[in-house]
Amino acid sequence: MISLLLRLGGWITRNLLTIVVSIALCTLVLHTMAELNQLRQSIGTVEEGRAWLRSYPAQLEEQANARMRSLKGLGSAALDQKISAISIEIAQRQASVKAIGLTLTPSEAVKKARLKLEIEALGRLRAHTERTRDYVFADEALARRKTECLTKNAAIQNALPTFETLDAEVAAFTTIQEVQASLNPASDKYQTKKRRDKLEQSIVDESEKVRNICNLYVAEKRKQDASPRVGAVAFQSGWSNNVMAELDRYRAQLQSRVDTHWLERAKRAVSDEAQGPYAKQATKYVVFGAIGAAAAWVLIRVLFYFVLAPAAARSAPIRLLPSVDGCAELLRRPRSTEASGGEGPSTSLTVDLKPGQLLAIQSEYFHGASSGCTISTRSVVNRRYLRASLAAGLYNLTDVEVQSPATVTVSAGHEPLQQLAVLDIPSDSAVTIQPDHVIGAIHRRETPVTITRHLRLFNLQSWLTLRFRYLVFHGPVQLILKGCRGIKLEAVDVERTIDRAYSIGFSANLSFGVVETETFAAYVTSKKRLLRDRFRGGPGVLICEESPSGSKRKRSRQRGLEDLADSAVNVAGAVTGAR
Repeated sequence: MISLLLRLGGWITRNLLTIVVSIALCTLVLHTMAELNQLRQSIGTVEEGRAWLRSYPAQLEEQANARMRSLKGLGSAALDQKISAISIEIAQRQASVKAIGLTLTPSEAVKKARLKLEIEALGRLRAHTERTRDYVFADEALARRKTECLTKNAAIQNALPTFETLDAEVAAFTTIQEVQASLNPASDKYQTKKRRDKLEQSIVDESEKVRNICNLYVAEKRKQDASPRVGAVAFQSGWSNNVMAELDRYRAQLQSRVDTHWLERAKRAVSDEAQGPYAKQATKYVVFGAIGAAAAWVLIRVLFYFVLAPAAARSAPIRLLPSVDGCAELLRRPRSTEASGGEGPSTSLTVDLKPGQLLAIQSEYFHGASSGCTISTRSVVNRRYLRASLAAGLYNLTDVEVQSPATVTVSAGHEPLQQLAVLDIPSDSAVTIQPDHVIGAIHRRETPVTITRHLRLFNLQSWLTLRFRYLVFHGPVQLILKGCRGIKLEAVDVERTIDRAYSIGFSANLSFGVVETETFAAYVTSKKRLLRDRFRGGPGVLICEESPSGSKRKRSRQRGLEDLADSAVNVAGAVTGAR
């Protein structure tokens, strides 16, 4: 389980950029599809709201007429209160419309249309109620004038008997003495005559007022009778058209966004029903995408070869352990288990173990052992260097211990191209090796395998090669290595360059750098990789395999930054249809 998790983690690390780009593209496509579906759902919501709003004006008309019928018999003061209440309802709905704002969601657009219809209907109801109030107020004014006329006329009728009595008394003044007495202010007859004259003038004045009031009442009554009676609330045909037209414009905007969406246009371009303009546009996109991808691919390679690679070559080399001895023992190949028994490379090796020595080998490479060997399982090659042991792949091992001289056979038969060899690393020496090529180690019990991890993050060549971690094996130890078609050692005295595909390790005292490949033509045509490994500061050894056609894991570890950039261009080209 641990092995599976570690291999999965390694694969994710090696393909991190491709994974990130793929996830980003998938997220973009899913987001775009969700956006398009959201637009379609918005159009559906608007259409459903519009279908409901078609019948809503009739409901508003019926509600308005019902409210008008409820106003029957109310006076002008009560009608004023009803008008104030309607004005408050209109103000509330206008505030709701203003709160919605200009940026609308589909539900808000339908709500805004509904509120505007209600405002329009309430406005018509208020105007109708105001006309009703005016009519009722006129009726109340007529009633008041009529009452005033009747009251004054009754007062005149009540004053007539008194006037007739006084007039009869004055008419009775027939003698000269009575007439002369009526002219004397001090006499009673004078006072009687004065009261008669005053009452007569009052009756005449009040009669004139009654006549004027009656004339005004008659004129107003004729005018009131001539004015039309207030009936149902007047809703003209098509009064809601402006509001519905505004909602239709909003739906048209949504439909325009759907029609002009690049995913929808792409679907029309590739559909069987696509006509000339769409097909031509799709062809244009593909052509420009192909030209852009090709230009980007060339520009990236020019940038890497003429700018970044020379800069990495001039940067300070990586030197892991300058003080250690770089002279590892010559590559020793124990006798082959094959029938030939030759000294050449072999897929099987017979390893001689002496008392006190331990062999830790990956389980799939353990073939067999002679009698007298104690075989067990070792979780990691050295618990003290747990992280380094896991990184080197030396975990879940078969452990072989002997008390007397014995032989152990290891084999790479399940990998026909891989051949095995043993590398002796003496004391005070150290070698860094790619972990894919280490399958086991031979050491004494008192000197466990020492593995150290070295990180180099702030170096341009580390970012170009994407190699940030180096595992260093310290002597004394014998490492069992595997390599495609064999492994060889090359001496490094002053300087040595080699194709990165062949290099699997080097002495830790060497200065490790990079240099651009020989010609740009070889690089741009993909015949050569961008960088070659360069080693300086000998003496030391360079460990190589005979053939670069290694495993997929090794090839993926050799990928550099330029390969990942090419992958990004390929992904972009695939999206645009250019590749």
